Amino acid sequence: MIMLSAVDRAWKDHLYLMDYLREGIGLRGYAGIDPFVEYKRKGYSMFADMIGKTKEEVLQYLFHFQIKSSDGQVV
Repeated sequence: MIMLSAVDRAWKDHLYLMDYLREGIGLRGYAGIDPFVEYKRKGYSMFADMIGKTKEEVLQYLFHFQIKSSDGQVV
């Protein structure tokens, strides 16, 4: 559940950022850079960052996770 929540949140943010990138990528053509190639390159970089941040978030949560017994004491 923890991992699914983290991936869902990261994926929504990634899709929002990809839309933002798509809106401005056409301006790169004026700089002599192929917009499609630049979109693919930047999109992959953003995806790799998303994966890394998601892994980090899940591990950070799991390392702070505590199990309590039925009487309320931390195991």
